[in-house]
Amino acid sequence: MKHYSKKVTVKSEQPRDYFAITQQVSFVVAESEIKNGIVLCYSGSNTSSIFIHIEDKNLLQDIDQCLHKFAPEKPYSQYAFNVNRNDAAAHIKSVFLGRQVSVSVNEGVLELDEDDHIIFADFDGGREKTILVKIIGV
Repeated sequence: MKHYSKKVTVKSEQPRDYFAITQQVSFVVAESEIKNGIVLCYSGSNTSSIFIHIEDKNLLQDIDQCLHKFAPEKPYSQYAFNVNRNDAAAHIKSVFLGRQVSVSVNEGVLELDEDDHIIFADFDGGREKTILVKIIGV
C-alpha cells in the first residue's frame, strides 16, 4: 500500500465561482504512480466546497442561485456569525455541498461517469484556496 499527497491551489476572480478541477486531480494521480486505489480531494477553506457533477455552465448557475436563496449574503446583519466579518453565507453554502469527495482510481484513471467532473465551488472568491489531493492504493 502506498500513499501520495499534493496540495493544489486555485484562485477565483469572482465572488462566487464554480470550476472543474478534474484535470488537476488527474495530474496528481499520474504523478503518484498509484494505479489502483482511491483519491480524496479536500478543500482547506471553510468557504468553499468540492462535489462531483456535470460541468454545465447553466446547471452550475442554477445550483448557485438555489444556494443563494437558502443563504443570501446580504443583509450581513441576518447572521450572528457576521460580527466584524461578512462571510457567514459562504460558510453555510459550504456546509450544504461539503468540502471533500472520494473517487476510485482504476489503472491510473479516475473512475468518474462520462460527464462527471470534480467541481470546486468558491463562495468567497478573490484569494487563493488550497485543495489537498491524497491518493491511497497500489
